[in-house]
Amino acid sequence: MYLGSSPYGGYNSICSNTSTELSAAYNCTITAEINWWGADPPSNSEFSAYQSTIDYTPALQTDPNQSQSIVRGPNGTSNLSQATTADVDLDNAYKLQLDGKFEKAIAVYDTYITENPTDSKAAYALVRIDECYRLSGKDGFTDYLANTIKTEANGNNEIDAVSLELKNRFLIQDKKYEEVITNYDKLTGKYSANKDVEKYSLFNSGYVYLKYLDNSKKAVEWFNQLAVKYPDDELVFESKYLLGEQDATSKQQAASPQIAENELVTPASYELQQNYPNPFNPLTTITYQLPKDGYVTLKIFDMLGKVVKTLVDGQKDVGTYTVQIDASSLASGMYVYQLRANEFVSTKKMMLVK
Repeated sequence: MYLGSSPYGGYNSICSNTSTELSAAYNCTITAEINWWGADPPSNSEFSAYQSTIDYTPALQTDPNQSQSIVRGPNGTSNLSQATTADVDLDNAYKLQLDGKFEKAIAVYDTYITENPTDSKAAYALVRIDECYRLSGKDGFTDYLANTIKTEANGNNEIDAVSLELKNRFLIQDKKYEEVITNYDKLTGKYSANKDVEKYSLFNSGYVYLKYLDNSKKAVEWFNQLAVKYPDDELVFESKYLLGEQDATSKQQAASPQIAENELVTPASYELQQNYPNPFNPLTTITYQLPKDGYVTLKIFDMLGKVVKTLVDGQKDVGTYTVQIDASSLASGMYVYQLRANEFVSTKKMMLVK
């Protein structure tokens, strides 16, 4: 679920899912404040974040969709959990970032990391610093990781993991693939108790061997470790697809260079499917379905909320559609794509790896 970049609004009832209520992976943030999560206070087990941040407090104390009134505090205002000073600092830094004041934003993020080295949001601040460096064209981020962040990482495993992931992106650009593998091996061994770190490190190791080192034997070894430990994970399917053992059509409809309608079946409901393949480089396909005619938009956003591609913008008839995306012009990283059709809105994440 992606609820936008504003810390305000909300008043939704988000509960009773069969698994976690919200999950975020790979350097993104979900702002989902002032909502009801099925309990007061919300249970940490309802939220899963890998190298990302989910901001779910302040939270509502009661379900806004029920007849109950929201509990009021002694001052007559809604009795919500209060944001901490540190949260406000991060929010201010992000506003500076959105305004293009990257140096000031970096300084605030850096101060947060220094003053809150064991806080999980320190890793989020590091991801934002990386964004500021990239968006401003500023050099020296690898030096920043090697000096300032290396010290803080000693006391924060999440910062350590994120810094290695970020460092790997630069190593791949420099074609230092063996060092990339070494870092993923460190992540797999040091953070084996964290299934998200472990499974993505196993997958990425196999990917590097296959795509950059042209070593399918080693790639199979890593992908097999992934399959043994996480047999039902979607990354196992991705690895089989990369190895040519799995046809993409077994997961969803085959890609088409044009937007195509399936006229044989009338969909019973709206649906936005996960793009496939994912991660991808540079082509991927999105499939969506419409149970009735309507005006449709399908857009891709970067993690700052900026529209980078508009795929669909117009009236569409009932049916199932596929859109093939060529992301050659985009930088590697996480993106969000959103379908709007009549009253239906659905958003999913995808990762471009070059």
